Amino acid sequence: MLVKIVVSVIGGLFALLGLGWLGLQVKPRAFAPINSPSRDLGTVPLPTDLPAPVYRHFQIVFQGDVPVVETAVIQGRPRVFMNGLRMSGRYTSYFNAGYDYHRDIQINWFGIPLGGGYETFAQGTASAEMFGQIDSGSETLNQAANLAVWAEGFWTPSIFITDPRVRWEAISDTQARVYVPFEDGEDSLLLNFDPETGMLIEFVGMRYKGISTEKTEWRGVPEKWERFNGVLIPSESNIIWTEDGKPWAYWTVENVQLNVDVSHKLPLR
Repeated sequence: MLVKIVVSVIGGLFALLGLGWLGLQVKPRAFAPINSPSRDLGTVPLPTDLPAPVYRHFQIVFQGDVPVVETAVIQGRPRVFMNGLRMSGRYTSYFNAGYDYHRDIQINWFGIPLGGGYETFAQGTASAEMFGQIDSGSETLNQAANLAVWAEGFWTPSIFITDPRVRWEAISDTQARVYVPFEDGEDSLLLNFDPETGMLIEFVGMRYKGISTEKTEWRGVPEKWERFNGVLIPSESNIIWTEDGKPWAYWTVENVQLNVDVSHKLPLR
């Protein structure tokens, strides 16, 4: 009798654990688009003096002139891994393109909000809160957040053309390095391009991970591309700490609104 009770209890616990895990895999409904009109800020020509693989890539991305983008709101439903557990959620990211961002992220269970937090990088200072854990203003967090601004710049790729602070280094027919501003100096991303399609297949940067005081190689790999507002951007990407050997996050893009008001989340520029 006791054995049957123990077996039943253990079976019930496994069933609950299975139900809990299953609930974290269910994609929630996406956040509703923000209610803000978009402004047309015109276009600029695509420069012809870019490194060869960069020029080829952006010819495909823009298919003509480059739209000027100052702000953006981007939404999607990511999958993230925390402590080995895969979780589904939804996010809304707000950008002053090339300068600041704020992201609200929510983790869901069977579509029901379970928790979440935010990430902000504004006027050179980063802060983040996730499930009640807060980090703010450290040099390592600021560097990580600034590099994220530019890595996520491939969602608003115009900034790599229109921002005068960006500079390029040609490496080969399939590689280039982009230098981006950070505090009083620069940071950089190495870009690898497909020799057949001309598309970006990976960016690589050195970024602080968690509380580590040493930078770690950090990579983003676009898996799928889609046109939003006429511009081709990564609609699915995975993010990898190279030392881990596998993605810790899969980001999707489902809605892109350009040149909209983001002043309720970020400082005016």
